[in-house]
Amino acid sequence: MKAWVFVEGLSDQLGLEAFWKPWRERLRTKGQGIKIIPLKNKANFLKKFGQHAAEKLAASGDDLVIGMPDLHPIVSYAATAWAHSDAATLKNVQAKAVRAALTTTQGFHPKRADAAMARLYPSLFKYDFEMLLLAAEDALRKTLGTSERLGDWRVPVEDQNLDRPPKRVIEEIFRTKSTTRSTYRDTRDAPAVLGRVVDMPAMLRSPDGRPTCPEFIDMLRWLGARLGEPCCELPG
Repeated sequence: MKAWVFVEGLSDQLGLEAFWKPWRERLRTKGQGIKIIPLKNKANFLKKFGQHAAEKLAASGDDLVIGMPDLHPIVSYAATAWAHSDAATLKNVQAKAVRAALTTTQGFHPKRADAAMARLYPSLFKYDFEMLLLAAEDALRKTLGTSERLGDWRVPVEDQNLDRPPKRVIEEIFRTKSTTRSTYRDTRDAPAVLGRVVDMPAMLRSPDGRPTCPEFIDMLRWLGARLGEPCCELPG
């Protein structure tokens, strides 16, 4: 069994590969795996995800597919076929695209498409991928070479919203707190931070016990249950 995780860009791919390295190594010993596939950017993701996901679901009756675009930005898609206003509508856009591709280009009967859709988990990074870096505060400090307080953001970090999305917060932190580099470069710094996470359960739980990334944790729970190998002990 293989899980195909589709993301927007290369930095998302490299960051998740670094973050999930121990988990993926455990899965590999069981003959399973997680393959992370970037689709260049959000616009291309929305155009191509349905077809790519349907191809993977049709090719194997066991494989899983997860969609993980950023929720941010939203406004630029308002007048398109992929219009969405929140997490729920972005998930629905993904599901509709996959179902349409299954029944048209893959030629699935509607009942067979329903069965295949059970192996699909449309998710997202709310509001963008860098929310994981904010959740990984200890690893972020190590990467920055500082022990200072990094600033303020919302908890859960997934609620750090469109007015000041996580990537903008991270860019500001690198400008003002880093002792080693003053500009955030996502393909370099995202894997550098997430590769330093040594306690994933602690990262996914805030000091007061709340999940830092509820949407992301729900996806991890679904994927771990399907693979029979959880990434770690997840907060409730």
